[in-house]
Amino acid sequence: MRNCKKTAGRRLAITALLLLAPAAFAPAEETAPVHENRTVYGNLSTGLREVHFAARFPGFKEAVTGRFRALEIRSDTDFTINLKRPAKPELLDLYLEMIPVRFLRPKDTLACNSVVEAVFLGRPVDRRGKTVETLYSYSYLVCADSRLLSSNRLLDEYMEKYGNYDVKDYDRNQIVYQNVKGQYEVRVKPVTSSSQRPGLIITVTDEKLLKHAYDAWRGKLRAAEKAAKAEL
Repeated sequence: MRNCKKTAGRRLAITALLLLAPAAFAPAEETAPVHENRTVYGNLSTGLREVHFAARFPGFKEAVTGRFRALEIRSDTDFTINLKRPAKPELLDLYLEMIPVRFLRPKDTLACNSVVEAVFLGRPVDRRGKTVETLYSYSYLVCADSRLLSSNRLLDEYMEKYGNYDVKDYDRNQIVYQNVKGQYEVRVKPVTSSSQRPGLIITVTDEKLLKHAYDAWRGKLRAAEKAAKAEL
């Protein structure tokens, strides 16, 4: 009888171990690395109002305009622009279709140590439909003083400083760092400036600002739906 009890106890213990084993040896959920790339160039930060940007950087002209979703689709084949929603959190097309976007560029888009593109998102600020534009993304061209270096060597130096990138955008010849400081995407592209100096175009995109604009337009639409429903 004792041997039967011992055998039954062993079987229960083995069964329990077998049930727990998959959980014990399951791979831990991977999390994206947090990068610490520089995100401020030319004393410029994302979130700046368009009116303040225009005062600091005169001469920029509107190059592309539209709604976020339409330009996102266009950027799949038009590599002169880049507009993509982040993987997380999930953002619905319905609200992305409401967000106005403007790309502004200077006359010389390859001038050394200067802003060469600025992208603004509009968000509603009152019931009358007035919007305010904030700097969502900007590109800055950093040049080397010496022409002995190549732009690709500068790119190597950048990677040595900030580590390996996450993905490469072959269509735009950019390396991409995601989850920078928990809120930015940073893209880096080797170029030759208009003055024939080696340089890197560094594009800083603030993904939190897209979520803020998204939430503002979603709230505005829901308020309009609620008001219309009250009249039914």
